[in-house]
Amino acid sequence: MRTNRTILAGLLGRCTALLGAMAVVWTGGCASGSSLDDFDITRSAETVIKGSLLSQVLSSLGFAGLSDMQLSNSAEMKNQGVKPNQIDSVRLKLMRLRVKSPAGQDLTFFKSIQFFAESQGLEKKLVAKGGPFAAGATQVDLQLVDADLKAYVTAPSMSLTTAVDGHPPPQDTTIEATVTLRVDVNVTGAVTGN
Repeated sequence: MRTNRTILAGLLGRCTALLGAMAVVWTGGCASGSSLDDFDITRSAETVIKGSLLSQVLSSLGFAGLSDMQLSNSAEMKNQGVKPNQIDSVRLKLMRLRVKSPAGQDLTFFKSIQFFAESQGLEKKLVAKGGPFAAGATQVDLQLVDADLKAYVTAPSMSLTTAVDGHPPPQDTTIEATVTLRVDVNVTGAVTGN
């Protein structure tokens, strides 16, 4: 009888030590900035700027793929099993412009460019800006404005619009814009489904 108690006590001690070690590893991982509660949503879109040798002014660009985005119902949200009320915050992680064609065209025709988040019933919010750009620069990452976009992403629809100061390039030029949003999820809400 005594041996069974000794064996049982030894097993319980080992289980307790193992559970304690697991708790330390888990909480240590969370405390060290683990991104288990973050995921990214990336969208890309193109626009063609009509070339002109005349002295014209560019005032905006239309990236159709960045307008009327229904992100709260996106595949990324569904794949993560996240509902809009489980989101803590959304911030811009990347806003990139790239010349796709023609070869050799850079971004110097922009003096400046700004991107804004817009959703019905919310104020237009500056999220990224850049320019002027160096000669030869065909891809640039814009300067991000630290703004929480949760209200825009969880709205029925969100658009990214532009304000531009510049002139058309000499030839028709295709520009690609890529945006990545970092979604921070409330872990407690995601686990409990609330």
